[in-house]
Amino acid sequence: MERTCTQRQFDPHNTKYFCCCGCHVMTGAKIIASIYSLLLGLDIMVTARSMLSEGGWINATGIIIGTAICVTIFGCLWHGILHERAGHLIPFMVITMFNIGSSVLALVMCLILIFAYSAASDSYRGYQYSSYIDGQSLAIVFVVLIGMIWLHIWIFLIMKKAYSFLLHKRFSTVYRCANAPHTYQGYVAVPKEDTPPPAYEGQKGFWKEPIENVI
Repeated sequence: MERTCTQRQFDPHNTKYFCCCGCHVMTGAKIIASIYSLLLGLDIMVTARSMLSEGGWINATGIIIGTAICVTIFGCLWHGILHERAGHLIPFMVITMFNIGSSVLALVMCLILIFAYSAASDSYRGYQYSSYIDGQSLAIVFVVLIGMIWLHIWIFLIMKKAYSFLLHKRFSTVYRCANAPHTYQGYVAVPKEDTPPPAYEGQKGFWKEPIENVI
């Protein structure tokens, strides 16, 4: 058996590795990571300022744990993008899917509240808690949730393309080998048609001379 190896073909400029806006998926992933990192930094600053105020350390444990988790996830994201490690993008993709699911759940609850508000009678609208719920506010929340769902889905698709890009790029450097049977080459000699047959005159004279000598 003969072992043959071939290298996988990889085109980094393939159209499937580009976003809908025309930029490369790795550029889009860096932009998304930068925006999330900036938002996380602002959140840490605001949270630290509120914690330094009087009574701000009461719920500090949960805030610190949540911030540490976010920092770890975004650190993995940056490490995966800069060092081309596809597996480090998975935690951020999982969090994005969780955000999509929670946004869809909130959207369903908002729809239920909208239908309940529209079906309520005037007597129920005069209830003491009805002033906290109005149709206009629910409509605004509904539109905002739809925008958040679309945004998170778009971010997830970009990260999924970036994950596929890094994965395919890594496997393109690996040679695929397989065992193949040996092939043997043989040659068959075929006489030409114009070649004359061999002469037998010499052989006839050789046998004739001994017979004459005997006689």
